[in-house]
Amino acid sequence: MSSFRTIFPILLLCTLRLSAEGLPATVPTSGDSAVFIGRYIPTLRATALPAAMFITGAAYRDNVTERPVTREFRAAERSAADYLQFSPAVLMLGLKACGVEGRSDWQRMLVTDAISVVAMAGATGGLKYTVRRERPDRSSHTSFPSGHTARAFMTATMLHKEYGETMSPWLSVAGYGAAAATGLLRVKENNHWVSDMLAGAGIGIYSVELAYTLGELLYGDSRIGRPPLQEPSGRDNRWRFSLCTDFYMSIMSVNDGYGHEHLKPAYSTGIEASYMPWYLGAAVYAGFTRLKWTGPHDIIPRDGKPLPEMLSVCAGVAGRIPIGNRLTIDGRLMGGKYMESRHAFTTAGKDVEVRLPEGRRIMTGLGFSIRTDARSELSVMAGTEMYEITWGAFTLGTRYNITF
Repeated sequence: MSSFRTIFPILLLCTLRLSAEGLPATVPTSGDSAVFIGRYIPTLRATALPAAMFITGAAYRDNVTERPVTREFRAAERSAADYLQFSPAVLMLGLKACGVEGRSDWQRMLVTDAISVVAMAGATGGLKYTVRRERPDRSSHTSFPSGHTARAFMTATMLHKEYGETMSPWLSVAGYGAAAATGLLRVKENNHWVSDMLAGAGIGIYSVELAYTLGELLYGDSRIGRPPLQEPSGRDNRWRFSLCTDFYMSIMSVNDGYGHEHLKPAYSTGIEASYMPWYLGAAVYAGFTRLKWTGPHDIIPRDGKPLPEMLSVCAGVAGRIPIGNRLTIDGRLMGGKYMESRHAFTTAGKDVEVRLPEGRRIMTGLGFSIRTDARSELSVMAGTEMYEITWGAFTLGTRYNITF
């Protein structure tokens, strides 16, 4: 049921998007206030991707379906995510300071970005202290949504708007890659649930979409620099970079010789890149699989380590068949390996040590994607996975894609 709650809002959103295919950028009505609202609120096309991310994060209650891990309180330590979240903004400001013309001049860019920061901070702060979700490490009740991820995707979308859409889409890839890595690190380090990351990403993207729409009200066509690149057709896009989440629906034990019967996969999350010059192409993936504890007692990791996990890398083939202007059927077949993983914890007063050795990982998937705008897509994919040492499983997941 939890997996169904994960995917259903996205299917609904895709249906709404398809039904709105012909909507104009503004909503013509006879009332002045309605015209104002219709013009200066981001269109469904710009809202689809961040809304899907937020709804998915809000709907998937992984903090309820997975048992949190008890750990002794330790003072917060700085991590790579603390710095990585600002890297897209540093790149954007660096380009601007070096005289590289972007979408807006200094004044328009700073005012618009300030609006983004206020919108993002208000949304994340308000939700954190309203929802009061407990973090997986039980250190506080401010887990939902992830503020680091919201800031990272906000700055990445700023870079995308200023330079990715006007200079090179590779700058967008760099920004969103850093943002995705920030979110993954926050989950990996046991600071957030994966649903917190998805919701934070949606808030970060939408705050910029809203701010740039309001910028049109404040400045109109003035203080504009480099014009946008020509919008590509979805059929012309060959590169795809994706933030992936796959939830395990059914787990079948393959071999219990190495693992523990109560240590099973909960979800996988990572980054995938593919190049498809035709209907088939090559794809690579890197990420981690979070393991959940299903025993009768809570576990306490030794030395304050985060929840158990396994890192993996894979490569293979990806395919897509266009259906209409915005919809495609997608498939993938990938193979790679899980890295060796060792876990030591205490449960019910007993010390437990688990070693999961290096082993092959095989992933298959079939689903569909909908193009939400010129350079983004939303995908839903069902598939199977096998880790040769311990488990086989059915998965259901999402992909949030940048394409060009």
